Amino acid sequence: MTQNSETGTYYHNAANLSVKVANGQCSLVFATDKQVDDTVFQLAQGTVSMVYPVPAGVDVTSRVEADGLRYFRIAIKAPVAAP
Repeated sequence: MTQNSETGTYYHNAANLSVKVANGQCSLVFATDKQVDDTVFQLAQGTVSMVYPVPAGVDVTSRVEADGLRYFRIAIKAPVAAP
């Protein structure tokens, strides 16, 4: 991954995704050509398999960009304390 020195965002060198940690929030943005329902379902399955219960404060948004791909943003609004 390569970090943008101005924004602090990390960009994956091969995949269409980025990660940013700032102001007590962590976010992941990625593009997919999959259907919305399929993508959200897979994200939910992955989250539940790693953490149960799913933490409060998780925000998922998506939109189609000019390149025709749908971009998803997943953010955790507040850090989760380590167990």
